[in-house]
Amino acid sequence: MYCVDCGSSNPDHGKFCHNCGNRLVNPTADVISQRLLTEKEILSQILRMDPKPNQCHRCGSHEEDLIRREFGIAKVISVKRDWSETVARAGISVVSIAAAPLIGFGGFSWKNPSKTTSLQLIKVELVLCHKCLSWAWTTRFGTKLKEEAYRFHPWAKEARTIGYDKYLSSEELKTLKPIK
Repeated sequence: MYCVDCGSSNPDHGKFCHNCGNRLVNPTADVISQRLLTEKEILSQILRMDPKPNQCHRCGSHEEDLIRREFGIAKVISVKRDWSETVARAGISVVSIAAAPLIGFGGFSWKNPSKTTSLQLIKVELVLCHKCLSWAWTTRFGTKLKEEAYRFHPWAKEARTIGYDKYLSSEELKTLKPIK
C-alpha cells in the first residue's frame, strides 16, 4: 500500500506511513475507483508540468552545453513467472536419477522460471550540467547513472506519489517490448 501523502511503500496491514507518519487509507471498492480517477488526474498534471529543459535538474544552472539523458519513470503493473520449463527439467531429472542404477548415470537440471514484468512508463529526459553529471556516474568510466540522479527530474517526486517508483536507464528502455 502506498501513502497518498508522500508516496512511500508501506505494508498492507499498516495504519500509519513509516516515512511521513500520516494515516494510511485502506482501499475499499469505492476508494479504489476514486484512487484510479485521482491517479489519472495526477498523471495529467505531471505531464503538464514544465520539465525545465534548459536548466540542470540537480543544481538549476543554465549552462550552454547541458547534457541530456533519456530515461523512464515506470510503475510495475504485474509480474508473471513461467514455470513450465522448470517443471519439465525437474521431472526429467527425477526420471534420470531414478534410472541411474540401470543406465549407470543420473543428472540434475534446473532453470529458474522466466519472468515477465509489465510496466506503465513515462519517457523523460534528464538534463544535467557537467559538474552534476560527474557526480551522477556510478563509476569513473561513466557507464551508469546513480538512481538518485533520476530523482532530480521535476516529474519524479509527483510520479512517486502514484506508484511510478522504478527508474529505467536509456539502455534498459531499449530492451523493453510493447504489449501487443
